[in-house]
Amino acid sequence: MFDKILDSFESILENLSDELMLALKEMQKAKSSTKKLEYSQIVRNLSETLNDFLRTLTTLLAEAQDIAPADDYIDDNYSEDEVEDYEEDDDDDY
Repeated sequence: MFDKILDSFESILENLSDELMLALKEMQKAKSSTKKLEYSQIVRNLSETLNDFLRTLTTLLAEAQDIAPADDYIDDNYSEDEVEDYEEDDDDDY
């Protein structure tokens, strides 16, 4: 499931990046100030959208890294102290 979400995000990010590059090229070609303003607004909107998606993706990846060890390694049979020891040891690896 998570891989499908990442694939979707990757596709969206690629499309946004492509559109952003096209808008920048068109803005560069534009002769009138009206057209340049129009393309600058498009570039701004695409850039903000791209930024939002990147922030969301970063948040998802960070949460996935925090959740994965708990789901994979921590069992209900462990005491709270053992879990804390594991988390402290895990932080040292990075």
